[in-house]
Amino acid sequence: MFSGQYWDFRIWNGALTENQVANLYKAGPSVVAGPHLDIVPSGNQITLQWPANASTFILQSTTNIAGGTWNAVTTTPTVVNSVNYLTMPMAASQTYFRLKP
Repeated sequence: MFSGQYWDFRIWNGALTENQVANLYKAGPSVVAGPHLDIVPSGNQITLQWPANASTFILQSTTNIAGGTWNAVTTTPTVVNSVNYLTMPMAASQTYFRLKP
């Protein structure tokens, strides 16, 4: 029987790649791995992209990353090839986005 202690225990839905395992090890046990959010600017618009299977995550935005309120983005994304796409005009002020579990 195991005579020790666990510092980290995670269950994944599928096998991880070698790079994913290396990145998780490098990040340490306190980091929660989540879906990747890409923000692609194009002219006066931005397109946000994230995996469509991240259904338990909510897209949020704020204009004050230091102490502002995060609000849910209520616009429905378009799904193409299992990726959520949401295109919107660039805001007049800096806006930050995140995926929150």
